[in-house]
Amino acid sequence: MPNKRKPPMDAAVYSISEIASLLNVSLPSAYAMARSERFPAFSIGKRILVPKVAFDRWLSGIEPGQQFPSYRQSPT
Repeated sequence: MPNKRKPPMDAAVYSISEIASLLNVSLPSAYAMARSERFPAFSIGKRILVPKVAFDRWLSGIEPGQQFPSYRQSPT
């Protein structure tokens, strides 16, 4: 019987846990970045996803030594 399953496709998006791993940051920090207007993320239901092309473009726009404001929530 021939295999009717489709070959696996590369996903076009990263999950937040994948972003945390790629950037070597904590999961809470990755979620905080995803809530930032400057970060290319979107939601589908409860999932937050980051398009790989947009993430690569965002990452390539970082200059060596460039400083970024903290993504941490300030205490209230």
